[in-house]
Amino acid sequence: SPLMTKRVVAKLQGNRLKRWHEIAKEAAQQSERLEIPKIDNPAPLDSFLEETRLTDMKFIFWEKAPPVPISPQIQASLLQFPNNVSLLIGPEGGWEKEEVDRAIEKGYIAVSLGERPIRAETAALAALAILQYEIGNVRKSP
Repeated sequence: SPLMTKRVVAKLQGNRLKRWHEIAKEAAQQSERLEIPKIDNPAPLDSFLEETRLTDMKFIFWEKAPPVPISPQIQASLLQFPNNVSLLIGPEGGWEKEEVDRAIEKGYIAVSLGERPIRAETAALAALAILQYEIGNVRKSP
């Protein structure tokens, strides 16, 4: 779900949400997925945090998170066999510290993809790739 945060740069105008739905559908078809990812209307961060309060595994990706390797944190969460996962990727302008603190209060674990800021789209793909890789590793473990 797109989130409305203090530093959000992109504005949802015209057919942007419709285009995102088309991209999700095309990507699902290309990767032979049975389920098309759902893209909701933009929501305030606090509303989203409340909606995900019962989510099993929650991470907020923040470039200022402590420099702890991400893989062990994801692996530890995956060993609990989560039914659902929530990943928060910051806006192009980055997260405000108060936003990160509110997410942590709601059970999110702050993790980093490195010290240097990267584009939001790139961060989302990197986070999903890491998660998918770690899910595969946990399933292969004896």
